[in-house]
Amino acid sequence: MNKRLLVKNALVVSDKETVLCDVLVENGIVVQMGRDISSGDAEVLDANFNYVTPGGIDAHVHLQQQTAYATIADGFRNGSLAALAGGTTTLIDFVTPERNESIVDATMKRKKEAAGSLIDYALHGSVTAWNENTTTEMKYLAEKEGITSFKVYMAYKKSIGIDDEVLFRTLRTASDMGAVVLCHCENGEVIDVLQEEALKAGRLNALNHALTRPADTEAEAVNRVLMMAGITQTPLYIVHVSTQKAALLIKKARGKQKHIFAETCPHYLLLNDK
Repeated sequence: MNKRLLVKNALVVSDKETVLCDVLVENGIVVQMGRDISSGDAEVLDANFNYVTPGGIDAHVHLQQQTAYATIADGFRNGSLAALAGGTTTLIDFVTPERNESIVDATMKRKKEAAGSLIDYALHGSVTAWNENTTTEMKYLAEKEGITSFKVYMAYKKSIGIDDEVLFRTLRTASDMGAVVLCHCENGEVIDVLQEEALKAGRLNALNHALTRPADTEAEAVNRVLMMAGITQTPLYIVHVSTQKAALLIKKARGKQKHIFAETCPHYLLLNDK
Protein backbone atom coordinates (compact mmCIF):
# COMPACT_ATOMS: atom_id res chain seq x y z
CA MET A 1 0.00 0.00 0.00
CA ASN A 2 1.37 3.39 -1.02
CA LYS A 3 1.68 5.63 2.05
CA ARG A 4 1.91 9.32 1.29
CA LEU A 5 2.63 12.17 3.72
CA LEU A 6 2.61 15.84 2.85
CA VAL A 7 4.41 18.17 5.27
CA LYS A 8 3.17 21.74 4.69
CA ASN A 9 4.82 25.06 5.63
CA ALA A 10 8.18 23.59 6.60
CA LEU A 11 11.44 25.49 7.01
CA VAL A 12 13.55 22.84 5.28
CA VAL A 13 17.23 22.81 6.15
CA SER A 14 19.69 21.42 3.61
CA ASP A 15 23.48 21.55 3.40
CA LYS A 16 23.20 24.70 1.29
CA GLU A 17 20.20 26.71 2.48
CA THR A 18 17.02 26.94 4.51
CA VAL A 19 13.83 27.35 2.48
CA LEU A 20 10.11 27.52 3.19
CA CYS A 21 8.36 24.78 1.25
CA ASP A 22 6.17 21.68 1.35
CA VAL A 23 7.63 18.17 1.41
CA LEU A 24 5.90 15.15 -0.15
CA VAL A 25 6.95 11.74 1.15
CA GLU A 26 5.97 8.41 -0.39
CA ASN A 27 6.75 5.18 1.44
CA GLY A 28 9.36 6.93 3.54
CA ILE A 29 11.14 8.61 0.62
CA VAL A 30 11.07 12.34 -0.17
CA VAL A 31 9.76 12.58 -3.75
CA GLN A 32 8.95 16.28 -4.11
CA MET A 33 9.73 19.62 -2.48
CA GLY A 34 8.11 22.91 -3.40
CA ARG A 35 5.39 25.41 -2.62
CA ASP A 36 1.66 24.55 -2.68
CA ILE A 37 2.03 20.84 -3.49
CA SER A 38 -1.38 19.21 -3.98
CA SER A 39 -2.18 16.83 -1.15
CA GLY A 40 -4.27 14.36 -3.13
CA ASP A 41 -4.73 11.28 -0.94
CA ALA A 42 -1.76 12.09 1.28
CA GLU A 43 -1.94 12.56 5.04
CA VAL A 44 -1.25 16.25 5.69
CA LEU A 45 0.94 17.51 8.51
CA ASP A 46 1.29 21.26 9.03
CA ALA A 47 4.84 22.02 10.20
CA ASN A 48 3.66 25.54 11.11
CA PHE A 49 6.98 27.09 10.04
CA ASN A 50 9.08 24.82 12.25
CA TYR A 51 12.41 23.50 11.00
CA VAL A 52 12.49 20.20 9.13
CA THR A 53 15.97 18.69 8.85
CA PRO A 54 17.41 15.54 7.30
CA GLY A 55 17.71 12.68 9.77
CA GLY A 56 20.94 12.83 11.71
CA ILE A 57 23.68 10.20 11.50
CA ASP A 58 25.46 9.35 14.75
CA ALA A 59 28.72 7.74 13.68
CA HIS A 60 29.87 6.63 17.15
CA VAL A 61 27.38 4.64 19.24
CA HIS A 62 27.84 1.82 21.76
CA LEU A 63 24.66 -0.14 22.49
CA GLN A 64 23.96 -3.53 24.10
CA GLN A 65 27.61 -4.23 24.79
CA GLN A 66 29.52 -5.96 27.55
CA THR A 67 32.92 -4.37 28.18
CA ALA A 68 35.70 -5.33 30.56
CA TYR A 69 34.53 -2.57 32.88
CA ALA A 70 30.74 -2.35 32.58
CA THR A 71 27.60 -3.42 30.76
CA ILE A 72 26.10 -0.74 28.54
CA ALA A 73 22.52 -0.28 29.71
CA ASP A 74 20.89 0.84 26.46
CA GLY A 75 19.92 -1.88 24.02
CA PHE A 76 19.34 -1.34 20.32
CA ARG A 77 15.59 -0.85 20.77
CA ASN A 78 15.57 1.80 23.50
CA GLY A 79 18.81 3.33 22.21
CA SER A 80 17.29 3.80 18.77
CA LEU A 81 14.14 5.27 20.34
CA ALA A 82 16.30 7.82 22.14
CA ALA A 83 18.04 8.61 18.87
CA LEU A 84 14.71 9.18 17.12
CA ALA A 85 13.63 11.56 19.86
CA GLY A 86 16.60 13.74 18.96
CA GLY A 87 16.15 13.54 15.19
CA THR A 88 18.81 10.88 14.56
CA THR A 89 17.66 8.28 12.03
CA THR A 90 20.89 6.36 11.45
CA LEU A 91 23.44 5.07 13.95
CA ILE A 92 26.78 3.37 13.47
CA ASP A 93 27.70 0.93 16.24
CA PHE A 94 30.71 -1.37 16.66
CA VAL A 95 31.71 -4.97 16.30
CA THR A 96 34.16 -5.56 19.16
CA PRO A 97 35.60 -9.08 19.05
CA GLU A 98 37.22 -10.56 22.09
CA ARG A 99 40.96 -11.06 21.89
CA ASN A 100 41.69 -13.41 18.96
CA GLU A 101 37.97 -13.94 18.21
CA SER A 102 37.18 -13.99 14.49
CA ILE A 103 36.02 -10.52 13.38
CA VAL A 104 33.62 -12.18 10.93
CA ASP A 105 32.06 -14.37 13.64
CA ALA A 106 31.76 -11.37 15.96
CA THR A 107 30.05 -9.42 13.16
CA MET A 108 27.42 -12.11 12.62
CA LYS A 109 26.61 -12.09 16.34
CA ARG A 110 26.47 -8.30 16.39
CA LYS A 111 24.04 -8.18 13.47
CA LYS A 112 21.63 -10.39 15.41
CA GLU A 113 21.84 -8.03 18.40
CA ALA A 114 21.35 -4.96 16.19
CA ALA A 115 18.22 -6.41 14.57
CA GLY A 116 16.17 -4.76 17.34
CA SER A 117 17.06 -1.26 16.12
CA LEU A 118 14.07 0.83 15.06
CA ILE A 119 16.22 3.03 12.80
CA ASP A 120 18.82 2.40 10.13
CA TYR A 121 22.13 1.13 11.46
CA ALA A 122 25.60 0.27 10.20
CA LEU A 123 28.64 -1.23 11.91
CA HIS A 124 32.30 -0.41 12.31
CA GLY A 125 34.58 -3.41 12.68
CA SER A 126 37.32 -3.54 15.32
CA VAL A 127 40.77 -5.10 15.33
CA THR A 128 41.68 -6.30 18.82
CA ALA A 129 44.53 -8.66 17.85
CA TRP A 130 46.40 -9.78 14.74
CA ASN A 131 46.75 -13.24 13.25
CA GLU A 132 47.13 -14.91 9.86
CA ASN A 133 43.40 -14.43 9.12
CA THR A 134 43.01 -10.76 10.00
CA THR A 135 43.74 -9.30 6.57
CA THR A 136 41.42 -11.78 4.85
CA GLU A 137 38.65 -11.14 7.35
CA MET A 138 38.90 -7.36 7.01
CA LYS A 139 38.62 -7.68 3.22
CA TYR A 140 35.70 -10.11 3.54
CA LEU A 141 33.78 -7.68 5.75
CA ALA A 142 34.36 -4.86 3.29
CA GLU A 143 33.31 -6.89 0.26
CA LYS A 144 30.46 -8.96 1.72
CA GLU A 145 29.13 -6.91 4.63
CA GLY A 146 29.85 -3.34 3.52
CA ILE A 147 32.00 -2.67 6.61
CA THR A 148 34.73 -0.29 5.44
CA SER A 149 35.78 1.21 8.77
CA PHE A 150 37.70 -0.46 11.59
CA LYS A 151 38.29 0.78 15.13
CA VAL A 152 41.44 0.26 17.17
CA TYR A 153 42.20 1.02 20.82
CA MET A 154 45.60 2.29 21.98
CA ALA A 155 44.44 1.91 25.60
CA TYR A 156 42.86 -1.07 27.43
CA LYS A 157 45.88 -3.26 26.68
CA LYS A 158 44.67 -5.97 29.07
CA SER A 159 41.48 -6.54 27.07
CA ILE A 160 40.96 -5.12 23.57
CA GLY A 161 43.87 -2.67 23.20
CA ILE A 162 46.61 -3.29 20.64
CA ASP A 163 50.33 -2.51 20.44
CA ASP A 164 52.11 -0.44 17.79
CA GLU A 165 52.87 -3.43 15.56
CA VAL A 166 49.20 -4.40 15.29
CA LEU A 167 48.23 -0.75 14.89
CA PHE A 168 50.64 -0.34 11.98
CA ARG A 169 49.50 -3.57 10.32
CA THR A 170 45.86 -2.49 10.65
CA LEU A 171 46.55 0.93 9.17
CA ARG A 172 48.49 -0.54 6.25
CA THR A 173 45.81 -3.14 5.48
CA ALA A 174 43.07 -0.52 5.68
CA SER A 175 45.03 1.73 3.33
CA ASP A 176 45.36 -1.10 0.79
CA MET A 177 41.57 -1.65 1.01
CA GLY A 178 40.59 2.01 0.93
CA ALA A 179 39.07 1.62 4.42
CA VAL A 180 38.99 4.09 7.32
CA VAL A 181 40.59 3.44 10.71
CA LEU A 182 38.95 4.90 13.81
CA CYS A 183 41.39 5.28 16.69
CA HIS A 184 40.90 5.61 20.45
CA CYS A 185 44.06 7.54 21.28
CA GLU A 186 45.50 7.23 24.79
CA ASN A 187 48.86 5.94 26.01
CA GLY A 188 47.36 2.97 27.80
CA GLU A 189 50.54 1.82 29.51
CA VAL A 190 51.17 5.19 31.19
CA ILE A 191 47.54 5.45 32.28
CA ASP A 192 47.63 1.93 33.75
CA VAL A 193 50.62 2.86 35.93
CA LEU A 194 49.00 6.09 37.11
CA GLN A 195 45.74 4.27 37.88
CA GLU A 196 47.49 1.57 39.89
CA GLU A 197 49.32 4.21 41.94
CA ALA A 198 46.10 6.13 42.59
CA LEU A 199 44.28 2.97 43.69
CA LYS A 200 47.08 1.94 46.07
CA ALA A 201 47.09 5.43 47.59
CA GLY A 202 43.30 5.41 48.00
CA ARG A 203 42.82 8.38 45.67
CA LEU A 204 39.38 7.40 44.43
CA ASN A 205 37.46 10.65 43.96
CA ALA A 206 36.34 11.88 40.55
CA LEU A 207 39.24 14.32 40.16
CA ASN A 208 41.67 11.42 40.05
CA HIS A 209 40.05 10.19 36.86
CA ALA A 210 41.48 13.30 35.23
CA LEU A 211 44.80 13.14 37.10
CA THR A 212 45.43 9.58 35.87
CA ARG A 213 44.88 10.76 32.29
CA PRO A 214 47.10 13.83 31.78
CA ALA A 215 46.58 15.70 28.51
CA ASP A 216 49.92 14.42 27.22
CA THR A 217 48.73 10.80 27.33
CA GLU A 218 46.19 11.65 24.64
CA ALA A 219 48.46 14.02 22.69
CA GLU A 220 51.31 11.48 22.57
CA ALA A 221 49.02 8.76 21.23
CA VAL A 222 47.44 11.11 18.69
CA ASN A 223 50.88 12.13 17.47
CA ARG A 224 51.92 8.47 17.17
CA VAL A 225 48.92 7.36 15.13
CA LEU A 226 49.09 10.45 12.91
CA MET A 227 52.70 9.58 12.13
CA MET A 228 51.80 5.99 11.25
CA ALA A 229 48.82 7.09 9.16
CA GLY A 230 51.17 9.41 7.30
CA ILE A 231 53.52 6.53 6.50
CA THR A 232 50.70 4.24 5.37
CA GLN A 233 48.52 6.97 3.77
CA THR A 234 45.48 5.69 5.64
CA PRO A 235 42.23 7.65 6.13
CA LEU A 236 42.10 8.23 9.89
CA TYR A 237 39.21 9.15 12.18
CA ILE A 238 40.31 10.09 15.73
CA VAL A 239 37.47 9.56 18.18
CA HIS A 240 36.36 11.64 21.17
CA VAL A 241 39.22 14.19 21.21
CA SER A 242 39.34 15.60 24.74
CA THR A 243 42.33 17.97 24.91
CA GLN A 244 43.55 21.13 23.23
CA LYS A 245 46.97 19.60 22.66
CA ALA A 246 45.50 16.76 20.65
CA ALA A 247 43.22 19.09 18.70
CA LEU A 248 46.18 21.26 17.68
CA LEU A 249 48.14 18.22 16.50
CA ILE A 250 45.17 17.13 14.40
CA LYS A 251 44.76 20.62 12.96
CA LYS A 252 48.41 20.69 11.93
CA ALA A 253 48.21 17.21 10.39
CA ARG A 254 45.11 18.12 8.39
CA GLY A 255 47.20 20.76 6.64
CA LYS A 256 49.54 18.07 5.31
CA GLN A 257 47.69 14.76 5.21
CA LYS A 258 44.49 14.09 3.30
CA HIS A 259 41.59 12.32 4.97
CA ILE A 260 42.26 13.11 8.64
CA PHE A 261 39.02 13.45 10.61
CA ALA A 262 38.21 13.89 14.29
CA GLU A 263 35.25 14.14 16.64
CA THR A 264 34.70 15.39 20.15
CA CYS A 265 31.90 15.11 22.73
CA PRO A 266 29.87 17.86 24.47
CA HIS A 267 31.39 17.22 27.91
CA TYR A 268 34.90 17.87 26.61
CA LEU A 269 33.75 21.28 25.40
CA LEU A 270 31.75 22.17 28.52
CA LEU A 271 33.66 20.66 31.46
CA ASN A 272 37.24 20.85 32.75
CA ASP A 273 39.13 19.36 35.69
CA LYS A 274 37.49 21.83 38.07
